[in-house]
Parts: sequence; structure tokens; C-alpha cells
Amino acid sequence: MGEKFEILYTDDAIPGHDWAPGNLNQRFTFLGNTGAGLVNFERGNLRRAIRLFRFLVKNSPETLVIYGATVPMLAAFLYGILWRKKRVYMTDSWAFSYSKLSLSRKFIRRFVFRYNHRYIVIGENGKQHLIEQKIAPEKIEIVRIPPVVGLEKEMQLPEQKTAFEKAETGQVPTIEKLESPQPGKKYDLIFAGRFVPRKMPLFFLEVVEKLAALRNIRAVMVGSGAMNEEIVRVIAGKKLPVDLPGYAKYEEMSDFYRASKILLFPTEDDVWGMAAQEALSCGIPVVATPFCGIAGDLLRDGVNGFVLPPDSDVWAEKINLLLNEPYLSEFSANAKAVFEGISLRSECDKFLKFVDF
Repeated sequence: MGEKFEILYTDDAIPGHDWAPGNLNQRFTFLGNTGAGLVNFERGNLRRAIRLFRFLVKNSPETLVIYGATVPMLAAFLYGILWRKKRVYMTDSWAFSYSKLSLSRKFIRRFVFRYNHRYIVIGENGKQHLIEQKIAPEKIEIVRIPPVVGLEKEMQLPEQKTAFEKAETGQVPTIEKLESPQPGKKYDLIFAGRFVPRKMPLFFLEVVEKLAALRNIRAVMVGSGAMNEEIVRVIAGKKLPVDLPGYAKYEEMSDFYRASKILLFPTEDDVWGMAAQEALSCGIPVVATPFCGIAGDLLRDGVNGFVLPPDSDVWAEKINLLLNEPYLSEFSANAKAVFEGISLRSECDKFLKFVDF
């Protein structure tokens, strides 16, 4: 990302996420390692804010790219104001996610919005949100998050066994193995994400149950979380045609996406929707609720998927139609088409050019 560019991480772990700092391929500094207190006024957060402020005073960067409005980021913002540094505010927030914030957090963000020089968002919904907050459009740049899936060679990741290779050797547990009703794809439907209420995994199973009454299908839920046992009970109790391979690393996810026909992305609240983006990049149509930032952006209703209210009857009806040809092939082609011109290199170049002013 540039020899003079350094990233400061307030934590080396985020609760509920599994990632390896050893894969980072840029200059970076960790300011804390508790994995907690990311947004609240807690001691760990205040310590990281102080460390961050001292680091900035010592190193005196020319430009600050501030991500969000957490306590450490507010410390960086204060430093930028006092030392009169160039300030770029980067956010994945959009109107719906912003509406979920408390009044105090909205006030803080409105204040921060006013006093930066430039703004980076990840999609059209984010840009429109900033415009509604009275930010001039010419100060806003959309920098896409390139899908990690499919970039393994570009990122020079070490070779590992794929998830399916692990399954064949018994390293990945499954509920039941069924024969695919149609050639070419192992699964008709895929769910990818944490097993937590916000991700609506039980709604996914409800859709599977209703769709299974209409046609012979097979589904897979890739992930894990607090709802593991409940999900296993529902699948076993209703004898649903669903495999549970467990958690899969991102370099394994392309196996599952490309072996599936449609990703279901029900969610109560997602600022973006990385699983939906990754699936689209693999040519997999997506059906999602409207409560994610990718909806109406890369995910286009009736073009490369559907954006539907959380009604399982409506979902089953639309998916039953989409599983037929020529709709599936057309939507799949449209899914890949939205990524034309988007790559890790193109977005990094855009980012660096925009912050160099």
C-alpha cells in the first residue's frame, strides 16, 4: 500500500472474528491486545487512545486516515485538529446503520463529519449518507473492498488443504451427506457467517424447509457461533437437507461459493455484507434483506439477486424461480459483471491517490 503508509491497529483480535496478523503485508503497529472495549469508554480503550496520541505526536504523520469514531479514533482526530494535519475520514456506515446509533454517537459523528478534509466510503449508500450529512460530493471517494476470495494467488497465501479435502479426511464434521439433485453444483443454497441472532440463521433454515417442500434441494451452512447447538437441533429435528462443515477460513470459502448456486444473506443489520460480496465475485447470485449496505449497490434487485423483506414465504417463492434456467445463468453472469475493473491493485491505487493531497 505504499512504503510511507503505516496502519495502526487498536487491537490484534476482534471478538467473533478469526484472522491471522501474520498475513498482514504492510507496515503496522498494534496498540493493544485485549480484544475488547472497541467502542465503549473502558480503561483498555482509554489506554489505547493515549498510546495512539503519543505515537502520533512522536512520529508526526503528514496525513491521518481515521476509521470510525471509536475512542482511539477520536484521540487521533483531536491530534489532527491540534497539530493541523490533513484528515481523511473513512467509514463503512450508511443511513440504516447510522439510524441504529444512540443520540450521543450520532452527535459525535456529526461533529467529526464536519471537520475533515476528505472522506472515503465503501459504497454508494455510504456516499449518499455523507451527502445527507452536508458533505460536498467532490470530497467523497468510493474505494471498494476487493473480495478476498479469489485473491489467494495475488496475496501469496501459503497453500492449505481446501475445506472439501478436509471433509473427505474427516477433519470437518457434517450432519449428513446427500447426493446433489443437479449436476455441476454440490449445493443449491449456502449460508456463510456467524451463527448469531443478527445473522438470522434460523430464518435461513425456515426458508430451506419451505423450499424443500417445493423441490429437491441441498444446502450448506458454513460458520459457527453461539447458536451452534440450536441449529444442530433444528436440522436434526426437522431432517433438513443441510450440511454443517463448521468454520472455514477465507481461503477455503471459494470452494463453498463455487459449489453453490445461491447465497442467502438474511441479516438484521450489516454495514456492508462481505459474504454477499464474495459470493457475487464468484458468480453466485445473492438473496438478502434490505438491512445491509451492499443492497442496492453491488447487489442489485432483480439483476444479480433479490433484496427482500424477511418473509420466508416470499424468499421461498423467489428462490424457487431463480433456481430454474435461464434465470440462474443470467443472474450468475450479472453477479460477476459488477466487479469489472475492481481489483486489489485498482482500489489500493485509488486509495493512495485520494489521500495524497
